[in-house]
Amino acid sequence: MAAVTRIVRLGSAVYRDATGAVRRGRAGQEIEVHADDVERFDRLNVLPSPEADGSPEQTPEASEPEHEGAKPTTRKTTRKTAVEE
Repeated sequence: MAAVTRIVRLGSAVYRDATGAVRRGRAGQEIEVHADDVERFDRLNVLPSPEADGSPEQTPEASEPEHEGAKPTTRKTTRKTAVEE
């Protein structure tokens, strides 16, 4: 079968080469993907968009307190010691 040339965008990607063997390509590498595997490879070989990342730096509500004047809660712990007589 024919192969299609692609460039790996992710850190690494698993694909089938022109002979049908399973291979792993590294970021930036130009590879030959088996024609039957191209659709799957193209669907998975996509970098996530910054909006879809969900990291706290990207979501504005993560930096705002729950309500006005909110303070971080602290947890107090006590240790039990020998009973004083």
